[in-house]
Amino acid sequence: MLFRKLMNKPKVLKKGDIIGIFAPASPIKREFFEKGIIELKKLGFEVKYSQNIFQKEKFLAGNDRKRAEEFIKLLKDREVKALIGARGGYGSIRLIPLLEKINLSHEKSKILIGSSDLTSLLLYFNQKYNWVVFYGPMASSSIAKGHYNKESFIHVLTKSSTLSPLICGKVIKPGKAVGILTGGCLSLICSTLGTPYEIKTSEKILILEDYREKPYRIDRYLWQLKFARKFEKIKGIVFGEMKGCIQHPHQNYELEDIIKDFFQEYDFPVLYGFPFGHSKKSFTIPLGIKAEIDSSLPGIKFLEEATLS
Repeated sequence: MLFRKLMNKPKVLKKGDIIGIFAPASPIKREFFEKGIIELKKLGFEVKYSQNIFQKEKFLAGNDRKRAEEFIKLLKDREVKALIGARGGYGSIRLIPLLEKINLSHEKSKILIGSSDLTSLLLYFNQKYNWVVFYGPMASSSIAKGHYNKESFIHVLTKSSTLSPLICGKVIKPGKAVGILTGGCLSLICSTLGTPYEIKTSEKILILEDYREKPYRIDRYLWQLKFARKFEKIKGIVFGEMKGCIQHPHQNYELEDIIKDFFQEYDFPVLYGFPFGHSKKSFTIPLGIKAEIDSSLPGIKFLEEATLS
C-alpha cells in the first residue's frame, strides 16, 4: 500500500493572472528573456520580475543573496500566482542555505515550474514543504524558443483536472507500477547525495533526464544512486530523451544499451525516451502526485490532479 504525506497543491491560474519570473542560476540574455515574456503574454498572462534579473556576477545571475531575495519576494507576493524559472545553467543549489533561514511553511503553495539546474529547488520545496511542483519549461529557454508542449503547460497553469497520459517512449524493462512522481536532472540529483537535501525515492516513480552527458557519465551517476541505495524501494523509472548523450557519432552502442545492462538485476519497469526537460517538445510533469507507468503503452498515466480550482 502507498503511504504519503498530504501534498500542498497550488491553485490554477485565470487569464490575466501574474506569473513571477526568477533567475536562480546562470545569467540570462535579454533577447531570449523578452521572447519568453512575449510568449507568456500571448498565452494570456501578465508577468512580474525585478530588473536585478539581468545582473551578472561571474557565472551567476547576480550574487546569491540577491537571487534568493528576489525569489523569496515573488513567493510571498500575493499578486503573483505562479513562478517560472528564467533558465538553468548552474547556481540554484546555492540558494538553499539562504532559504533554510526562513520559514515558508505558512506560505500557500504556488505553481513552481523549472527544470535542469532548478531540480534542486523543486525537490527542496517538494520534500521540505510537501509542495506539488512542476518539471517543465523555463521562460528564457524552452518557452522563448517554443521548445515545449503547450497543451500540458497550459493544462498545468489553468486546469484542475488530471493531465492526459504521456505515451510515446520505449521499453527497457517491462512492467506496470504505481507510485509518486519525483526526479529531475540526473547529474543535479546526484550532486545532492550525502546532503540533507538528497532525493527520497521510496515508493516513488523516478523521472530522470540529462543533456550532453557522455554515456560513461550517465553510468557513473547511476552507480552513485545505486551505492546510495536509491533504487532499493522505488516503483519504476522513466528516462527522458537524453539529448546529446553520446560519446561520439560513430560509437557502436546506444545509451539505452548502457541503461538496459545496468538495470538487469532489478524487477521494476524502466521506460526510456520521453519528452521532458531538455527535449524540444518538453512535457510539463508534476512531481508529488500519484501516477502509473505501464510498458504495454508505454507511458505515464497521471492518477490525480496536480492543482486545485
